[in-house]
Amino acid sequence: MNFRNGLLGAVLCSAAVATTGVQASASTLTFDAVLVAPGYYNGTGNSSDNFTVAFDNGIELGLRAKQRSSNTPVPNVGNVYSVPTGADTAQPNPNRAWWNFDFSINLNPLNGSSLVLTDITALLTIEDLMNGGSASVNPLTHYTDNATWGPSGEQGGSVGTQNYATNWGAQNSQNPVFGEFTSLFPSFDKADDTYFRFTLSVFQNGRLLTPLASTTIDVQVGNGAAAVPEPASMLLLGSGLVGVAARRRNRRKS
Repeated sequence: MNFRNGLLGAVLCSAAVATTGVQASASTLTFDAVLVAPGYYNGTGNSSDNFTVAFDNGIELGLRAKQRSSNTPVPNVGNVYSVPTGADTAQPNPNRAWWNFDFSINLNPLNGSSLVLTDITALLTIEDLMNGGSASVNPLTHYTDNATWGPSGEQGGSVGTQNYATNWGAQNSQNPVFGEFTSLFPSFDKADDTYFRFTLSVFQNGRLLTPLASTTIDVQVGNGAAAVPEPASMLLLGSGLVGVAARRRNRRKS
């Protein structure tokens, strides 16, 4: 897909969404949030803070970027997280990127929901806003080592241990050098400046037009934001192009 066309499509789509209320949950984002109990359970010793959280329809969704080997919060402004390029040399494996992205799905944060993970369809969309291109996966099936939470408590993430039919929560932490990410973005290099957008949504099965909840973060890697249009500029670009198209139609009629 041509990146400029993608930007225009995103602008027009955003306008349509605002009208129809398809993503009304985006208005309830909370920044620098702490996940409700049991918190972040994917990995011993990880903190539960610095998430960008949506809390809608009794569902809690969280996304964040973090340093792979540290619980120190990543610098952020709202839901925009700034991370450096290069490797996390504090890790035993220096071939990994400095940063991870974490997601959390909790269908029962208030202990009153009847939903379990098999009742919903999850969608994680990752956009490369600097180089163009996007990919969408179901994180419940795409990642085979999700940690889960349910009536039996927390269950560690390892292949084949997930029991989505009885559990309410699923979490994971992914490094952009992991195979799952590089299969989606094979040109990614941890040394490059770039800029990604992550959107996590959940839908009730059979109702895939309107998400029950949705949250979004941006991850600026190095100086990646320098090549990405500001949201206001994108809206002006979209408005201008729509205006040009309207004028062309009027000229044809006349």
